[in-house]
Amino acid sequence: GNYQHDLYRGRVRSSLDSAVERLLRYQIFPARRMRAQVCSADGVIALGATIVQRVRLAPVTLETAVRVIECERTPRGAHFAYVTLAGHPECGIARFAVEREGEAIVFSVEAWSRPGHPLARFARPLARHLQRTITREAVEAFCSAP
Repeated sequence: GNYQHDLYRGRVRSSLDSAVERLLRYQIFPARRMRAQVCSADGVIALGATIVQRVRLAPVTLETAVRVIECERTPRGAHFAYVTLAGHPECGIARFAVEREGEAIVFSVEAWSRPGHPLARFARPLARHLQRTITREAVEAFCSAP
């Protein structure tokens, strides 16, 4: 109930193999915006892995965590999904995918979210604006990376 749905897509400029490698290492967001650590033996996305995210918002840095609930690699690409954990400003699920579509390689981010913290609920218009801005930055950065 009351989940917002967002879908972002962009055309990747690098090879499929390179894009899949970056996806599964969670090299998605610009470093100036987010630093993250994939808590797995090899630092690669895996089912059940926790990802600790440090998000920079002007003078404030938020540390949050998510848990990987789906992960698959195929000859056409790869995808994974995570669910936010307690303390995350948003409550929901996000899915990230890199897939070959004809001659193009497409990166997509799909999310279902609602406020997960009272402050995010109180400042919902600002929180949604930041959420959409950060995701657009991620898609642009991921798609333009070599």
